Amino acid sequence: MPQGKKKMKIQVLGRKSAKHSHMKKKATAVKKGRYIAPKKAKEVKMSKLKKNLQKAIDSNNEKEVVAMAAAREPRPMKVLNLPSPDLGGKKSTKKK
Repeated sequence: MPQGKKKMKIQVLGRKSAKHSHMKKKATAVKKGRYIAPKKAKEVKMSKLKKNLQKAIDSNNEKEVVAMAAAREPRPMKVLNLPSPDLGGKKSTKKK
């Protein structure tokens, strides 16, 4: 018959034994509101609308400035509308 108490390993608080150190606790899934990217068609439509609004605002501002300048100048004012620079059907001169 054994005499005395059984010897037990001392466990330090906050430390896991080597036997269970590889096991991890399952993290609870936290569901948050997710950002859903806009659809391509919706994005294109919004960009066209934004571009058209910007054009309208710019042309309106230009008309107002021209009208104010014409009203204050003694001589008639001439406004030049230059065509936008583009290739006009010409091919690029870069070598590939």
